[in-house]
Amino acid sequence: MKTNQIKIDVKNSNDELFIQCLEGKTSGDTVLCLHGSFSNGRVFYNKNFSRGLAPYLVDHGFKVYAPDFRGHGQSTPLVNDKTTHGMYENI
Repeated sequence: MKTNQIKIDVKNSNDELFIQCLEGKTSGDTVLCLHGSFSNGRVFYNKNFSRGLAPYLVDHGFKVYAPDFRGHGQSTPLVNDKTTHGMYENI
């Protein structure tokens, strides 16, 4: 399994989105795995990418993107009392 980490600057802000991309030897359709309010993209895979929904999908021919929304996981900045965006703006 091939993994690739992508960091994207959010336009008009200092925010940075972290996206984990997982793909196998053959990659068919793409699946975007979106986490809930109190988690991050790691909810879909473990540290060595051997277990979880994302590796399962890769094993079955899909390419998977698992982002950390702003303020979660490896995306920056972390959520604080000055945060003005919500899940709607993230998606």
